[in-house]
Amino acid sequence: MTLSPRRKLIGLVLLSVLLASTAQIVMKSGMNSVSSSGALVLTSPSTWIPVFTNIQVIGGLTMVGCAFILWLGALGRVDVSLLHPLAATGYVLTAVFAIVLLGEVVSAARWLGVALIVVGSTLVARTQVPR
Repeated sequence: MTLSPRRKLIGLVLLSVLLASTAQIVMKSGMNSVSSSGALVLTSPSTWIPVFTNIQVIGGLTMVGCAFILWLGALGRVDVSLLHPLAATGYVLTAVFAIVLLGEVVSAARWLGVALIVVGSTLVARTQVPR
């Protein structure tokens, strides 16, 4: 079975968003392990060393880099005004991952905000661009 170019592009975008969302959770976990209070201030080089030598932070940054490369591939094929709103799916993924993997509590107001972003992004994605 051969995938259509459109399906390949959607897969590329979704993989990029999935990597970026996962990277946020991995980096947050790394930052939690570096600073128990979560209030680490990166204003002096002495605080940079434990952060940028943390394997989770390094892994998360690597994932962000891979997501960016995939995103560039998609940008070469689609209007940015259509593509960028698709990134909104990352808000949903990140919230779900934060609940499941980090034990965070996401309030109803945050879910409403995420829903509004997704609805708006869906409207943008469904529009036809005049040529």
